Amino acid sequence: MNNFSKFSRMMSKYLAEHGYEITLESNIADLSQNEETGKPLCTAVLAAIDMDTFAKKGYRKIIIPNSTSEDDTINTADAFLINRENTWYFIEFKDVKINDSGMKASVLKKAYSNIYAVMDVLYSMKETEYAYTDFNYENPVEFVRNNVVYILVFSSIKNPRHVEQLKNHQLLNEKYLPEFMKRLPGYIYKEAYALTETEFEHSFPRNFAYQ
Repeated sequence: MNNFSKFSRMMSKYLAEHGYEITLESNIADLSQNEETGKPLCTAVLAAIDMDTFAKKGYRKIIIPNSTSEDDTINTADAFLINRENTWYFIEFKDVKINDSGMKASVLKKAYSNIYAVMDVLYSMKETEYAYTDFNYENPVEFVRNNVVYILVFSSIKNPRHVEQLKNHQLLNEKYLPEFMKRLPGYIYKEAYALTETEFEHSFPRNFAYQ
């Protein structure tokens, strides 16, 4: 069983132990869908954990049992994957303009909330047979700073200015990190960067392996 499958199993067992039998595994194409149009931002069929479903359908009800509104849901990224080197990827898809201040705040909230929710599950399941063992329980901050990556995938059509900045960084052999995301590396993540949907499709699936 590879790292991704082990983690996915742990997340599902956590929900099941609280009475929520929920399918968490999905794929990048489905998780990148624009909620208004139903069209996917990306077409890759890589398997990924559906963090929105985890947060809305199970975790919210576990933490706030009396909650009747999805507005109580913790902010999370769209997709979560783990590769064979035990590098974790939280991926947020934005088929909208990302210049809006509210949108920027949303991206940052999700970046931090991802870690909180996952840590809660890790420590809750630590003493069970489903515990994810390839994790530094003694120093979780160090683990996150060494192993976890946050990727923002944005629409190239709706964000021409960011596309231009991305190209400029590529000319320098650098990854593009929008100004509003620059607090993430160092504070919490090993790495954070942004890609257009086209760049993501061309690079991420090709370089990703589960085992």
